[in-house]
Amino acid sequence: MHEQVCQRNVGRRMESLINTSYNISLYDEYEDPFPRSYELDDDSEHGKELISNNLICPIMEKYSDKADENARLMDEYMVPLVVESQSSILYPAFVQVNFYLRTDVINMFQNALQFFGRATENPNIYTSRFLDMCATIEYQGVSSEAIRLTLFPYTLKDSATEWLDIFPPQCITIWNQSSQKFLSKYFPRKRIAKLRDKITTFQQLDSECYSYAWKRYKGLLCQCLQHGLQKWLREQYFYIGLNPISKANIDYVYENSIKRTTDQVYQITEDLAFTSRLWPNERTSGKRAIGVFEVDSLIAISVQLTSLVQKVDQMNVA
Repeated sequence: MHEQVCQRNVGRRMESLINTSYNISLYDEYEDPFPRSYELDDDSEHGKELISNNLICPIMEKYSDKADENARLMDEYMVPLVVESQSSILYPAFVQVNFYLRTDVINMFQNALQFFGRATENPNIYTSRFLDMCATIEYQGVSSEAIRLTLFPYTLKDSATEWLDIFPPQCITIWNQSSQKFLSKYFPRKRIAKLRDKITTFQQLDSECYSYAWKRYKGLLCQCLQHGLQKWLREQYFYIGLNPISKANIDYVYENSIKRTTDQVYQITEDLAFTSRLWPNERTSGKRAIGVFEVDSLIAISVQLTSLVQKVDQMNVA
């Protein structure tokens, strides 16, 4: 009974809306054949009551949008829209409220460390320096993970920046993901194999002293941290590549080295490289010109004879 009364009241009010020139559309014959929406002034009392009873739903700016769309010029459709791009890194939330990295910190990383993605650059050296610089920055309540992920994009330039932008938005959530993708791109297995071959076939140059040879060998190890060679094997490859003179010095210092540990042998190698810096550098010693030694000897003998003659003359005078 109550429902019938409500339906009668609704019918009467709908007729009243029609008679008072309110435009009520039971359905849009061009869009939806099922009556679900109506057009009316939803600010009126009748409209509010119908909406509150879920009997009709107003269409917001339906025809106004169509009018604006029809009024647009054709060239306006060809104007590209500005789309905000999302970073491929999902930056961790800082615990501190309103925390942000200072501009001087960002500028320091941009100026001191840059990676362009060139073939001559070594990603291992870049990554090591980047982590060392990040370790010097500490904020209370801010994790090292957040600092690394935040500063990493600022150190990339040119093609390296384009590489980071090709990933889906917010697909990188931790630093290990970022570093693995980075090394996989710029330090592939082919490059690892090439540098590893340089380590295993190391040769001391003819005019290279022991300390420079050891420094160059350690540089190869730093360029390829993924070489997979154990410490004792690295020492062996270095010894095999030395020239006979350096090997003789090594053998003299390494007496009974077979009974020493790998760390002890490595330390001896470091100490020998340090002391060898006092040795003459054969690379800087030029060849003596022909006849120079003989001329210098004659001059020295002449000076000595002159000195003796003067002493004899002084004795005779006395």
